[in-house]
Amino acid sequence: MEQLTDPIFKLDAIVVNGDGKKAPFSLSIFYGGIEEKDICHYCWVRCSHIRNRDLKIFGVDDAGALAGALLFTETYLNTGVNF
Repeated sequence: MEQLTDPIFKLDAIVVNGDGKKAPFSLSIFYGGIEEKDICHYCWVRCSHIRNRDLKIFGVDDAGALAGALLFTETYLNTGVNF
């Protein structure tokens, strides 16, 4: 996987876990690239509270991939559901 060092979106916060303890929270979105002979663009979403590895979010172009990553982020933050 490519180096993910320059996020296009980053959120650093403090969250309250289910047991009432405060913990650091970080979520970042990175541009990824193109797959499938230039028809699938993607972004990476990194958040250790969701899972231990980065999520690959696809779109029809860079803007679509970013929109999908932002929609995923908004849905996760509103529901707190782990994917």
